[in-house]
Amino acid sequence: MSDLLSIYIHIPFCRTRCGYCDFNTYAGYEHLMEAYADAVVQEISIISNKLKYDGIVHTIYFGGGTPSLLLPQQFEKIINCIRENFQCKTVMEISTEANPTCLTGEYLKSLAEVGINRLSLGMQSAIDSDLRILGRKHTFNDVIDSVESARKAGFSNINLDLIFGIPLQTLRSFEDSMSEATGLMPEHLSLYALSLEDSTPLAIQIAKGEFPEPDEDLAADMYLLAMEKLDNSGYSQYEISNWARSDNAQCLHNLQYWRNLEYLGFGAGAHSHYKHKRWENTRTITGFGNLIAENQSNDYISPAATNLIPLSDKDEMSETMMMGMRLTEEGISAWAFGERFGIELETIYAKEIDKLQKRELVEWIVKNGQRRLRLTKKGRLLGNQVFLEFIRD
Repeated sequence: MSDLLSIYIHIPFCRTRCGYCDFNTYAGYEHLMEAYADAVVQEISIISNKLKYDGIVHTIYFGGGTPSLLLPQQFEKIINCIRENFQCKTVMEISTEANPTCLTGEYLKSLAEVGINRLSLGMQSAIDSDLRILGRKHTFNDVIDSVESARKAGFSNINLDLIFGIPLQTLRSFEDSMSEATGLMPEHLSLYALSLEDSTPLAIQIAKGEFPEPDEDLAADMYLLAMEKLDNSGYSQYEISNWARSDNAQCLHNLQYWRNLEYLGFGAGAHSHYKHKRWENTRTITGFGNLIAENQSNDYISPAATNLIPLSDKDEMSETMMMGMRLTEEGISAWAFGERFGIELETIYAKEIDKLQKRELVEWIVKNGQRRLRLTKKGRLLGNQVFLEFIRD
């Protein structure tokens, strides 16, 4: 295992809840943010004292929700607590997600001053009608203004999120969104197919016939178009849903997940993976705060944890394959797999690899002197079918 650790901070606050969102978020609770930040700081201290971790933290990621609702001093309090309780790299990747409606030049400058150096903006689309269907409150002009303000504040690492497969979205309108996004010259782009959970407002609207059902074939065509267009625009695909203008712009925090390495999550609903265990914190804001305040001893790592899952070697191998296969260029190193698990990749997954090779979904390459198994371009379209092959009872 790597001796580098990543830290995730979940900020569950939103001003309004988007129509497609099924994340652990809550609207109308901003009055609890200061107490919540204090509870996160307390959880960090509790866990660091329990773990006595002697490795190095190299990334911090604020996700949500809408982390950009936090005040700069609340970000600073949490970041300083991490630095006080863990050994940190001198230069870290510190990312925050942000809503284009929440940002001013002064606010962004303050974020840069407290150490945040990577900004991920929820653009989603350049077409305002798409944004209305998704229940987003910003416009594309807000995105333009936010990117311009972020550049003036000193941000040189910006990601834009885009969604495809939106009801009524066409191949042409999606192409226009990509063109507008690349025209802003972000260092990184994340593209996600719209995923609908039954309980979300947009899913209910579709069930009532207010919007058409998502077209999976059209979404696949949009994904193929993205691979072609973004490559021609100077972006390299390094993960199924992610493109970067250079290797240095790849998201180090997310690479930690995709390489199935260790991370600690703090806050309501946050997940962790550490020392062959996974756990999840209680999801509600007040429930999380109460459990941290009580700080009762339990069998979990955090007083707020509600579910602890021990991981066998078989579990770890399966997860390493499913996550690593998402890395479209890097794939999975046969040497690194053998070093980590003490067994050859081709020995334990011989049947699965042979089957997927015959279907032209995976391929062996040599990169940086190592044999690596990765998805083919056809495999990127059928990734879920590939991942299922590595799930064992």
